[in-house]
Amino acid sequence: MQGIYRTRVADEDVVMSDDELRQIVLYEQARKVPWDQWESDRPISDVDEDELRAFVERGNVCGRTSPETTDRRSRATCSS
Repeated sequence: MQGIYRTRVADEDVVMSDDELRQIVLYEQARKVPWDQWESDRPISDVDEDELRAFVERGNVCGRTSPETTDRRSRATCSS
């Protein structure tokens, strides 16, 4: 992004740092499309299926995921 971006602080306009601007852009992007729905630049063939199953099982055991997430065919095509 080119230009100088400013934010209002009290009664003055303060120049934003590159990091502040980047955070705002990422926040807005995440509001529109949550990070877990972003497309990956890696093909699904890169997934180690055994490691993925172990990861999902750990999520099931601690209650973070449900057993329905273990079927890769149904999850690969689903969108929330």
